[in-house]
Amino acid sequence: MFKFTVLLLWGILFIVYFQAYNGFFRRLLRIPPPKVLQIGFLHGSQIPDSFYKPFLDTLRDEFDIPLNITYLPYFPQQPLQNNTIIMGHSFGGFFGLLYCIMDQSRNINNVKGCILLNSHFNERYKMPYLGVKQNKLKIPVLTLLNRDDDKLPLAKALDDYELSIARKDTSKRYIVNSGNHTSSFTSEVEIELLCWQIKNFISFYGLDK
Repeated sequence: MFKFTVLLLWGILFIVYFQAYNGFFRRLLRIPPPKVLQIGFLHGSQIPDSFYKPFLDTLRDEFDIPLNITYLPYFPQQPLQNNTIIMGHSFGGFFGLLYCIMDQSRNINNVKGCILLNSHFNERYKMPYLGVKQNKLKIPVLTLLNRDDDKLPLAKALDDYELSIARKDTSKRYIVNSGNHTSSFTSEVEIELLCWQIKNFISFYGLDK
């Protein structure tokens, strides 16, 4: 028992020493800590977080760097880590935009980009709920829409696209895929495509740097 206790103490001391040694030389050589991509995810209305697990697991596999995915509540808003990408599905997209606006208006600047999944700005109120002005956000935003969405009609969602084209706003991107309001999280084919498109957006704007 005594030998085991001594070995355990030596093991703990070695781990503490190694971590301190590693941290010292990282600072001495100015080696940055390992890169982690922060994702703040907001679910659709009345959809459990577990519904998105296959999609988020595939998204993790798509990247060469680790993804730290945090499920965010609609309200009260939670503090965000630096270099966060906000991602929201359906109604969660609207509240995701509110996170972005609050971050920017308070000059916190922890949010690097935003991804709307079957959601939209609704800038000209084509749907009967609140909207957000695209040009109020300086960060890159990707809007992913589906042709057969029974909750968000494509023609009304694309009104935001027409506005962004008229403004020549290169920080706002729009992609239309096949599928309905939730199939992008249940169909393996759609999940793979969605994750590839998200990775391409993040890489194009250097949000993973």
